[in-house]
Order: sequence, then structure tokens, then C-alpha cells
Amino acid sequence: MRRIGGCVSTIRSLSSPIALGRTERLATVAQRIALHAEQGVCQAEGCNQGSARCQVHHLKAWRYGGKTDVDNLALLCARHHGLNRDAGPNRSRGQFQRDGDGKVRLKFRGRATAGESTMSRFAAGETLRHLRGP
Repeated sequence: MRRIGGCVSTIRSLSSPIALGRTERLATVAQRIALHAEQGVCQAEGCNQGSARCQVHHLKAWRYGGKTDVDNLALLCARHHGLNRDAGPNRSRGQFQRDGDGKVRLKFRGRATAGESTMSRFAAGETLRHLRGP
């Protein structure tokens, strides 16, 4: 069970697997729903782009052995997904990583910035209403 926005949830008990390991590279629908509910918005610091407009990102890149498990995935908008150094050869880019307290941070030349949006606690419910339809 997980606490999301002050509510207890059983997202991890969905019938579809949340942890795929190395069996699949792309996130499943169940994983996307869990990410939308848990994260709500782009995980880059200060970004309020809603999760419906975000891409699923492997924190430890798939090509370097990263798993397609919810704990290794984060929602990033297209702009921030492009800033990650796995997206291209530019060594001046940072890398998004999850730290010990579960926050996604952009590590850039040894420094880390918190990845918490001002809208993160409100966006998950709005996203679920959007996914459900009118």
C-alpha cells in the first residue's frame, strides 16, 4: 500500500504486473496509471506539466540494464526528458535519479535539485478524472 496525496492506495495490487524487470522496455497501461496517480506532473523541479502530457522515463536507462519497474520510472515532459543525458551525446546534460527519500532529482555536475512541483499534490486526482472521461 502507498500513501498518495494523503490517501492510502493499493495501486501495487492491480492485476497487471507493476514490475516487468527486463522483460519489456515500454511501460504497461497499469504502470502508466500508477505513475499518473503517484506523480501527477512532470517530476522536474518546478514543472507543472500534467502527467497526461508526460513521457515515461527510465531513471536507470534501459540500455544500461535499467528495469521497467515503477520504482525505476518517472514522468517527464518532453522538454525535461530531452535534458537527460541519456537522450543524446551532450555530456553537459544532467541525469534524473531517485534519491533516498523517493524524490526524483536532476543531478548535474555533482549537484542535485529537488524534483517536486508545486502542483504535484493536486494533479493526481485531476489526471484520474481526465483518464476516466467526462
